[in-house]
Amino acid sequence: MAEAQDGAVTANDLYVSQLRELGIEGGFPQDVYDLLRHNPGLAWRAVGKILREHFPQPLHAEIRAAAGIPEDRITWGERAPG
Repeated sequence: MAEAQDGAVTANDLYVSQLRELGIEGGFPQDVYDLLRHNPGLAWRAVGKILREHFPQPLHAEIRAAAGIPEDRITWGERAPG
């Protein structure tokens, strides 16, 4: 686990293996996971909403690339990004 100069552990420096060793997990509750798995359109709308509402448009392509999300799969909802 990496430490910042002041000795604090920073999340940016943790590897997945380190998170697992610490017992830190992520994911959706089972009912949400099942809903998204059985309704891919809802999942793609959620991706568009998260990007639109929480990240500036200039970062969308970089985030999509890092997550392996093709732009043509995202449903942007009421308005297009930007």
